[in-house]
Amino acid sequence: MLQGFFLNKLKAIYMQKMQFWTLEEVLQDQSEPPPPIIDDGILLENSLLLIGGKQKSGKSMLAYNFALALAEGRSFAGFKIPFPRRVMFLSAEGGRWSNQKRLKTMSAAFGCAIPSNLLITFHAGILLHDEEDGKSLRDAIMGYKPDVLIIDPLVKFHSVDENSARDMSEIMRILRDLIEKFRLSVVLIHHMGKDEGRGVRGSSAITAEYDSYIGLEKTKEGYFLDFDMRHVETPDRTKLQFNPATLWYERTDQSAVERILSGQAGMTRKELVRALRSSGEYESDGGAYKGIKKDIDRRAIVFKDELYWLPDHPALRSPFSQEKISGGKIVKS
Repeated sequence: MLQGFFLNKLKAIYMQKMQFWTLEEVLQDQSEPPPPIIDDGILLENSLLLIGGKQKSGKSMLAYNFALALAEGRSFAGFKIPFPRRVMFLSAEGGRWSNQKRLKTMSAAFGCAIPSNLLITFHAGILLHDEEDGKSLRDAIMGYKPDVLIIDPLVKFHSVDENSARDMSEIMRILRDLIEKFRLSVVLIHHMGKDEGRGVRGSSAITAEYDSYIGLEKTKEGYFLDFDMRHVETPDRTKLQFNPATLWYERTDQSAVERILSGQAGMTRKELVRALRSSGEYESDGGAYKGIKKDIDRRAIVFKDELYWLPDHPALRSPFSQEKISGGKIVKS
């Protein structure tokens, strides 16, 4: 009795700051874990994803691709995104006007249907460790309630010594505090150091903190992604191609049919054939028909309601899946 009293007292004291579980509660808990934000362990609920690469390697483009795909709940370039999420983007790379142009191009190519799911600031003067700036950021998060916070690049949002373990540990602590307090996930964009063998630049306090990592490398042969996962099996190295017309990364094994449908909310057979002919991929309607049938047979695309779709398009979700979404996002319990 006395032991139970003190245990309950302890739990009550720390209820506002942290949650304790008895082993009995852990063993009896039958609840399912929340669905991943990006599948294959790349971005889980309440986790931190670090994206690293050289300057001008395309990290910001990848970050914007992630932001739009997460907001729409649509997969791209092999990244599986099950549901729409609210995204807050702190962008300090490139300025407002160039990024607006990029976003308009990406959105037009992707066919974005939930633009309210992405909130962006192009202000580069926010310092995570500054008391006033920190309060402003927390207020913005409380008001918008994002599922994912993207920061591009990390160096623009602090003024401490990146090589100082003490300083960077404090920055990472602030980010972890945001994750825990607001039940969100964080995506950090960070530059590689001069010695690429040592990974991203700065103190090891940065790399010690992430739950998952994507390294982006730009080469003459294309773009390569290397992964490091702390909680699941690490995926193999992946090669992508970048489409300069749409500003989207794409799988190198993606068919012409898949590329065209990736930016569409379903297409009729006539529309799809016309688009395939216009792309120069096929010289005849017959060739285009064969390409469509091949993708149908390998289940790369589906035919429903007289339209062709990618299998993961939000319009094809089951009623059960739709019930999990309210206002374009999963409702947090």
